[in-house]
Amino acid sequence: MKKREELLARLMNFLAEKYKNQLVLKGGMLLRLLNSPRETQDLDYVWVRTKKRTLFAEELKTSLEDLDSVEVEDALSNSRGIFIQVKDQNSNEKAKLEINVVELLNKPPQPMTTTVLSQAYALKPQVVATMDLSEALSHKIAAALERDLLRDLYDLMLMEPLTPFDEKTLRQRLARLEIGRSKPKVVSPQEAAAFLKRKLDGLTPKRMKEELGALLPDIPLQGMETIIKASVGRLILRIEILE
Repeated sequence: MKKREELLARLMNFLAEKYKNQLVLKGGMLLRLLNSPRETQDLDYVWVRTKKRTLFAEELKTSLEDLDSVEVEDALSNSRGIFIQVKDQNSNEKAKLEINVVELLNKPPQPMTTTVLSQAYALKPQVVATMDLSEALSHKIAAALERDLLRDLYDLMLMEPLTPFDEKTLRQRLARLEIGRSKPKVVSPQEAAAFLKRKLDGLTPKRMKEELGALLPDIPLQGMETIIKASVGRLILRIEILE
């Protein structure tokens, strides 16, 4: 996993230097920059559309191929975004880049240094544009509703003490929620809160070990179930009072 993270750190620093504020980091790597211990396997970005996504996908592919020892194995552009898989020819590690294409962000991106990861791999730190945490939390709440992944609840636990959610962003996501990749539907805040409650009810020590054990190999899981339930429970209380 360390070899993969080193590749991810190299890619993140390269894209930060090459594209500055054009690509806005979100997802697991953003949390890693905030000292989250959860390992991630990909880089998630938002790109505010300035040209055809197919053209930008080709531009990204060409740029990444200039990076030493990096081979672009696949590059796909569709209505959901831009998806690129790369391979480090030295280590044979692979990593994915997922870039969601949007018309605009609700909050201005925030600068953040990559020092926390760069120094671990003797890389020159960069300043990367990151999604505003309140907006990122809102997207993470929606992701937790759309898919059945325990890591989403874990991430909510980490983010909840750091920021409130952005109500505008959350309402936008709830207005077109794709649960299990089904057809988008409108979900009220109260329905969303009830759905999150059911997810917490299904949180068991066995599931914690099965789903989080591999992602948190050096972190004791005993008691984390209670912490997740308390933290996500506070989010639920804030969501269900929205009118």
